[in-house]
Amino acid sequence: MQPDDAPLLIWGQPAAHLCLGQSQSAAAELARPVEVPVLQRPLGGGTVWLDQDQCCLALVAPLELLPPRPAHWFDVLLEPMMQVFQEVGLPVVRAGRDLHCRGRKIAGSGAATLGRAGVVASSFMMEFPATSFARALACPSAAFGAWLEDALEDHLTCWRREGPVPAAADLAGALRRASNAALGWRWMQERLTAQELEARQAWREDLRPEAGEGTRLVRDGVKISHGVHLTERAGTWGWVRTLTRGGRIARLALSGAHVAQDLLAAVLPRPEDIAAALAASLDAEAAHAWALRILACAHMEEDA
Repeated sequence: MQPDDAPLLIWGQPAAHLCLGQSQSAAAELARPVEVPVLQRPLGGGTVWLDQDQCCLALVAPLELLPPRPAHWFDVLLEPMMQVFQEVGLPVVRAGRDLHCRGRKIAGSGAATLGRAGVVASSFMMEFPATSFARALACPSAAFGAWLEDALEDHLTCWRREGPVPAAADLAGALRRASNAALGWRWMQERLTAQELEARQAWREDLRPEAGEGTRLVRDGVKISHGVHLTERAGTWGWVRTLTRGGRIARLALSGAHVAQDLLAAVLPRPEDIAAALAASLDAEAAHAWALRILACAHMEEDA
């Protein structure tokens, strides 16, 4: 792209596949075998499931048309998307780089610089197959997989779960109107040319994940939503599993003792506070050791 080129909004409903983020490893993130094709996008973020029940969109614009700070690029796509949801009465709000509806994630996003263009991508999820997605991810234990399905059901949502689903054409029109109002741009609808279709096909080989080992984007687990992470860590001492939400350990299980899963939900994530909460089930030395293991496992970062 050149500085005076018009921005593009690429829109489509893809066949079912998994899409890894730019920094992810298929060997570390995915179960084997995977029942759907796997691609790796040149944008950040985590593993996502895409299929024909989603309207996927990517804004591609010259860098000169986007805000100077890449962190603000998300506004250019997510603000019009949020208006589309609100037009039909869905109470959607921003949560970092996600959109939430009634406390659940209904859309995520990713961004990257490609050549002289900035790219921001997201999707409207009409349906979301939580069970299929959970089974496609690498799980260190069967219990982790069960917790993953629970967490996806609790923290992710889709349009059908919240209200009547619009037709894709109506949704596209609503997004164009919202984008025009928010950005002052005037969108014109076009189809890909034969040359563009040929170029897209050629690029698909470049989107296949590289072979080889790697590490997970989220150490020991996965990001579920903004500020929500599921992790499990094991050692010679046993294992610990945590679900973190909003800077707290919302759900806990460990091999060293039978504790209430919500034991730490209101506890500050500090060794002394966690050890004090564990003291009812463990002696002081064991409680301190498990507090350190729990904190080593728990993932508290907001935007990993």
